[in-house]
Amino acid sequence: MTTTEAFEFKYIIKGEVEYIVGEETHQLKEGDSLFFDGRVPHRSRNLRNEAAQVLVVYFFGEKA
Repeated sequence: MTTTEAFEFKYIIKGEVEYIVGEETHQLKEGDSLFFDGRVPHRSRNLRNEAAQVLVVYFFGEKA
């Protein structure tokens, strides 16, 4: 499990990917997306034997 100091947006371009975010499990396929608080422990896993392509965007806030 990992964390980041950002909100995260994931868009599945190709393949099937499982994301575990906290206690929730999401199985995503081509065209699906996920948005979550990266401070929550999370991890991903490719569900196929072929490469997956995922667009990842991080939204960092300003530090005071």
